[in-house]
Amino acid sequence: MRLLWALLAVFAVLFSLVTANQLQSGRAIRDVETLVGFGARVSGSTNLEVAAKFLQSEYQKVGLKTEIELFSFERLRDFGSSVTAGSQKLAADTLYSSQISDIEGLAVRVPNFGSKEDYQNLSVKARVVLVKRGGIPFLEKARAAQAAGAIAVVIVNSVPGRLSANLLGDFAIPVVAVSGADGTPLLEQVAKNAVRLRVIADVRRTSITGRNVVARGSDAAPKLILGAHFDSVPGSPGANDNASGTAAILEMARRLPASLRAQIWFVSFDAEEDGLLGSSAFVQNLPTATLDGLKAMLNFDMVAVNNKISVGGSSSLTKLIRGIQPNIGEFQDFAGSDHASFLAESVPAVFFWRGFEPNYHLPSDSKVDAVLLEETISLGLETVQKLLGQ
Repeated sequence: MRLLWALLAVFAVLFSLVTANQLQSGRAIRDVETLVGFGARVSGSTNLEVAAKFLQSEYQKVGLKTEIELFSFERLRDFGSSVTAGSQKLAADTLYSSQISDIEGLAVRVPNFGSKEDYQNLSVKARVVLVKRGGIPFLEKARAAQAAGAIAVVIVNSVPGRLSANLLGDFAIPVVAVSGADGTPLLEQVAKNAVRLRVIADVRRTSITGRNVVARGSDAAPKLILGAHFDSVPGSPGANDNASGTAAILEMARRLPASLRAQIWFVSFDAEEDGLLGSSAFVQNLPTATLDGLKAMLNFDMVAVNNKISVGGSSSLTKLIRGIQPNIGEFQDFAGSDHASFLAESVPAVFFWRGFEPNYHLPSDSKVDAVLLEETISLGLETVQKLLGQ
C-alpha cells in the first residue's frame, strides 16, 4: 500500500509539472492570437492603441511598472500613386520613405529579385525598372536599382493583391508597388516589347503619434533590455512579424524570477515598420549613463516561423549564444530591426530571427508555430540568465 501511495504521489507531481508546462507554453501562443485578432497594427491606428493597452495590462499582471512612451513622426500618406503604360493606368502604392515625383521612361524588367548582381549585365540608366517582390528586402532592391542608374522602381507583388511597405531609408528616386494581378501581365509585356512607363508617387506628409510600451522590473537603471516591435504593416495582422517576438518577451517576463526581472526593461517598440522609429526615439530619450550601463539589448523579430533560429549583431553576444546553443545559425546583420538603434549608440545588441518567410508582410501572416515560439523563449531565458550570471 505504501508503494502504491508513493507511486501516486510521484504521478501527481509529474502531472502537475506537465500541466504547468502546458499552461506556460500555451500562454505565448494565446498572446499571439490576441494580437492577431486586433487586425493590422499600423502605427498611429486604433488597432495599435488597443494592442498597446493589452500589453501594458499583461505586464502589470506580472507585477511590472509600465508606461506608454509617446513620440511623433511624419509618414508619407499615399493619395493615389499610379503606374501608366500607354492607355492603361494601374493603381500603385508608394513605399513609405520614397520621394514624391512624376517621372517617365522606358521600362526594363530585372531578372530574379533585383539584387546588385542582377544588374551586372543589364543597362538601366535613365530607365524605369520592374522587379518582382521577394528574395531580398525592399531596401536592398531600391539601393541596387538606384546604384545602377534607374530613375524609378516598380515592385510587382508576389500575390494578386496590393502591397504597402516601408523602405527603411530615403531615396532620390520613386519606389512604388503594384498588385500581382496588375503587375504580372506588365512584366510579361515589358519582356516582349518596348514599353514606356509613367510613375506617379503622389504622397504627402502626415503627423503620426507612436507608442512604445515600456515595462520595468524596478526603478533602477536596467542591465538588460529585451525588445520586440509590435506594429505591423498595413493589411497584415503580423503574427510572425512581429506578434511572435512581442509574445516571446512578454512570456519571458512571466517566467523570469523577480531578482532577474528587477534588472531588465521589457520594451514593445512601435513604428519599426516605419523605419525603426520607436526604438530610435526610445534610445534618444535614455540618459547616457543608462545606455553606458547596459550589458546588452536582446531583440526578437520574426521568431516563430521557419525552422532554424539565427542570431546577428555584436560578436560578443553571438559568441555567448553559440556557447548556449552550438548549432545556432548566424547571419550577416543588415540592421533591419530595432537592435540597430542600440548598436548605433555602441550598446551591445543581438537580433534573434528565423529569416524571411512566404507570409512576410502579407495578409496571410496570421499563424505561428507554437513549438518554434517555445524554443525561442527558452533560448532567450538561457541568454538572460547567462548574461546576468544566474
